Amino acid sequence: MATTKVIPGVLDLNEANSDSGLSMPTGGAFSGTPAEGMMRNDTSQSSLSSASTMQHYTGNNEWKNFVNTAEVLNVEYLIVAGGGAAGSGSYGGGGGAGGLRSGTSSVTRNANIAVSVGAGGAINASQTTRGNSGVDSSVAFPGGTISATGGGGGGARNSNSVNASITQGGSGGSGGGDSLPSTNGGAGNAGGYTPVEGFKGGGNGSSTNYEYGNGGGGAAQEGTTATYPGYFILGAQGGNGASTTIINASEQSTYSVGEDVSGTIYFAGGGAGGGYDSQKDLTRIESGDGNGGKAGYYNGSSASTITPIATLANTGGGGCGAGVSSNGLAGAAGVIILKYDSGLTCTDESGGTLTGNFDVSSYTSGKKITIIKGNAGNIKFS
Repeated sequence: MATTKVIPGVLDLNEANSDSGLSMPTGGAFSGTPAEGMMRNDTSQSSLSSASTMQHYTGNNEWKNFVNTAEVLNVEYLIVAGGGAAGSGSYGGGGGAGGLRSGTSSVTRNANIAVSVGAGGAINASQTTRGNSGVDSSVAFPGGTISATGGGGGGARNSNSVNASITQGGSGGSGGGDSLPSTNGGAGNAGGYTPVEGFKGGGNGSSTNYEYGNGGGGAAQEGTTATYPGYFILGAQGGNGASTTIINASEQSTYSVGEDVSGTIYFAGGGAGGGYDSQKDLTRIESGDGNGGKAGYYNGSSASTITPIATLANTGGGGCGAGVSSNGLAGAAGVIILKYDSGLTCTDESGGTLTGNFDVSSYTSGKKITIIKGNAGNIKFS
């Protein structure tokens, strides 16, 4: 039997003018007389993505294959779509929150992954048109794309000249709130996912003579339906968003994503409905946790001074309703957050598309997080 020698001074195990010293025999199924311990590469078999299989002979007429195994790289994700805008004018319905999806998926090392972060629904100044819906967010994982649906817009101000279908909140990840109680609010979970990505907007189907702004649905709760307390009307609160542990309070503050409520981090709260008051100021009411905006109000003596407070950025929160002469607020943009082993590196492969919206940070317990706050592009794990 031939002996393979390592010649002194030849560091790469190759002797000049000869074949490699450690060359592996390659070919189809072995047809000779094997000896125990022989190793070869069988091109008649395959393993995973390899077109051949390494094997060795154990004796007793038995060849054993070295089977390739896939490297499993698990990534925890939070994907939030853009929230819907509120309806404008008195009693405008609150915008529905963007859909929220969370879970764990696997990624392939050095493969590009397409990501897209949805914008919030833009302000709609028309009081005869429903608020604009938010935009979907998605991550194209190797095992299948995970998408979250943009939030539905809030219903427009009610009047005799407005069709009831316009006063009803739009469907979406979470549904927009109505500006009438007589319908049931925009439907949530437009993607039809399990678990659900969001809930319906406010509006309980009860027929009354009153018009008022109902809250947009949130990722964890339906939007609420307003009540008529007497000579003034408060807009109804939006549904709460969902809490998460994918980031902590320090990360939330550093990267300005989500909402910190007493140390718990929320995303995708519904916007509150618009109010009306012909006799006195109304106290502003908060929207659902996960949004951070507040409902507007109408001051009968100086309506032109109303400045609704904006939603927090990159929460996926629905926009809040305002007063008689004011526009409903825009929805908040969504966000994508990925959490993974600290031995991996996540990079922006989009040639600058994600610049300014792409943050990577060390986390606790040997993890890293990547936060993507806008635009579409490709990322890669290596």
